[in-house]
Amino acid sequence: MTEYYKVVGALKNNGFKPKTKTLSHSGIGSGLACTYQIFVHNDFIHEATEVLQ
Repeated sequence: MTEYYKVVGALKNNGFKPKTKTLSHSGIGSGLACTYQIFVHNDFIHEATEVLQ
């Protein structure tokens, strides 16, 4: 989840309005594993990719 918040935070801090879809989540031992898809508007995909590199 740390990576999720890092990516979403970077996008929001740069003016993007990301939307998220949770694909799966499961408990592993005492932790939690989640798979997310993070979306930005099609017009801003290139700019969002630049922010995340």
